[in-house]
Amino acid sequence: MIPDNLKTAMMLVVSALGLVACVASGDSGTHGNAGGATSPVKAVASMAHCGFTAPGLVLATSASDWARFSDSLGARLPAWPDQPDRWLLVASMGKRNTGGYSITFNNAELNDQQLSIAVSQRRPAPDAMVTQALTTPCVVLEIPAQGWRELVVTGEPPFPVRRSHPQ
Repeated sequence: MIPDNLKTAMMLVVSALGLVACVASGDSGTHGNAGGATSPVKAVASMAHCGFTAPGLVLATSASDWARFSDSLGARLPAWPDQPDRWLLVASMGKRNTGGYSITFNNAELNDQQLSIAVSQRRPAPDAMVTQALTTPCVVLEIPAQGWRELVVTGEPPFPVRRSHPQ
């Protein structure tokens, strides 16, 4: 039989290791261009806390829109792209009650005026030890401002989501 104080110490160590793993997993890490050198889309960041509480897509078409999102959410969102012909798209999983959730960019292609983006989501196993904290996982993508009429993001629910070009 294990003494209670040893059980408590063991739980603290396991909890600390879990927290370190969550932090090391890249709360706001940059993930480069998963779609390859010819992909029209570039992953800017995959974040555990982006502040978007509803699942789905948010498209920012100007630096001022992006700054307004960032200010209202209280999140440290990535910088606006340097290139004038690029926009930012956020694919969000919405609010989650624990850690262990993430969304990543898989690939993208532009065919017949349709920009198709595939994302994947990671959810913790039912028996996984996770942090007990509200999270808002998302992936921030840099997309072309022109050359498409419809945007489709595919993956597990809440995706697929379709969006028409705003202009």
